[in-house]
Amino acid sequence: MTSFARMFRRRSVSLQRKVIWATVPPYHRPHAFVGRFRLEPGAFVVADGDHPLFARIRRDLTAALVPPQALLAELETYQGEASELPVEHDPHGQRLDRTVTAREDRKQIVFRPPFTRFLYYLARDLRPEHVLECGTGYGESSLHILAALEHANHGHLHTVELDPTRRHLALEAIDRFFPDTRRLTSVGGSFADVLPELVESVGPLDLVFEDGPHTPEVTLDVFNRLVDAVRPGGVLIFDDVQHEKGNNRAWSEIRSDPRVAASLEINARLGVCVRA
Repeated sequence: MTSFARMFRRRSVSLQRKVIWATVPPYHRPHAFVGRFRLEPGAFVVADGDHPLFARIRRDLTAALVPPQALLAELETYQGEASELPVEHDPHGQRLDRTVTAREDRKQIVFRPPFTRFLYYLARDLRPEHVLECGTGYGESSLHILAALEHANHGHLHTVELDPTRRHLALEAIDRFFPDTRRLTSVGGSFADVLPELVESVGPLDLVFEDGPHTPEVTLDVFNRLVDAVRPGGVLIFDDVQHEKGNNRAWSEIRSDPRVAASLEINARLGVCVRA
């Protein structure tokens, strides 16, 4: 048994609300023990080297582990529409050949705390001018990013969703919490169809969150389409970087790309990159 495993076996209960931070060059994956010992909602971070931005990220992760209050608590208790509307695409972006309701679909793709809270605190901390979200889903991450932008009275969120039912229900949720917001642009369509024109029209990006099909082909395609549009020092976040569909291969290529100044991984789930 490795020293990491022994540490987690002894301290798995006490680590529930702590951020465990490891800088391990060359990169390897002690974070695998997070899933094995079920430390969530604690956060275990493996950082590839060091970067000034990592101090902010650590602070934002620590804040994300605290039970929410006020608006964040309302966002988390909101269950969305338990809709019987059919969705057209599965979580991997493929057209469905059977009827699946939004009620069923939401259980598979919902983006949950503490990761939603982390997006809120990071967006509030970075004060981005332009945020791009690839994969609106039912709006959980959009709501948290918008809450940060509204708090700062600064910035704009552009969000892309392929499935019309998910997009419709996400916009309903956003309208409920931010009925008069002018900080949102929602675009329907596939990433491949929408991103070229969208990136051209938006200008330099400060924060990107990719929460799409979680396949290596799509993840790499999104990275390559967007990375040159992200300003130096900007942040790209990818969900499910250790997904069973092989997304870890894409993540490995992304974090070794020369356009990435530094990277880290949170709970074998979120991959965070800083643009060189």
